[in-house]
Amino acid sequence: MPKELHIRDICKRCCVWYKPGRKEELSCGGILVIEVLGDDCVLPAEREEVKDFQNRFDSLLDELVCNRCDFRKDGCDFRDPNITSQALPCGGYIHLDSLLTRRLISAAKLRKALLKNSVGAGFKPARKKRKKSRSKKR
Repeated sequence: MPKELHIRDICKRCCVWYKPGRKEELSCGGILVIEVLGDDCVLPAEREEVKDFQNRFDSLLDELVCNRCDFRKDGCDFRDPNITSQALPCGGYIHLDSLLTRRLISAAKLRKALLKNSVGAGFKPARKKRKKSRSKKR
């Protein structure tokens, strides 16, 4: 699924930090994980995901999403120990929590996909296989 659809289906509906029309150079860790997982976990986001969010998989998502996210270092109110108010995580985090809660993806599958596709502390999105071109060299 193209990034634009991730943004429309997940960020717009689930993320309190999403600003329509604002061009971000970085994606949150949740969206990057969803890109690694590919079509298996891209399901339509529902408004209820935010309302029903209970952070049931905090330690798992902290390890696999937040620890790899560029926003954690600077700009994540959800994980910032100096923020005393109850801040929500990014929409990707909320969507992954919802998928895990509804058992549409398992913790084991999430770990396996990230271990298979991780590069250092960052992410490497799943890529579709391209057909090799058969152009003749002269």
